Amino acid sequence: MVEIKNFYWHTLSAEGKGLAYYGVTLIPPYSLKAFIDAIADIPELNELKKLLKQALDQNKWMIHYGI
Repeated sequence: MVEIKNFYWHTLSAEGKGLAYYGVTLIPPYSLKAFIDAIADIPELNELKKLLKQALDQNKWMIHYGI
């Protein structure tokens, strides 16, 4: 299992693991590879993997908005 670390919930002062279900998750570039690896075998998430790889290639942060 791939350990994903260094996600931030709502603000950079609140480090968390995984996606914040309610609220905003900030995903830094250095955590994107682990996130991609964690979802690699899930075909339904191919579009997400493309976005994550694009952000990684451009050294950009990703923002996930919960429900």
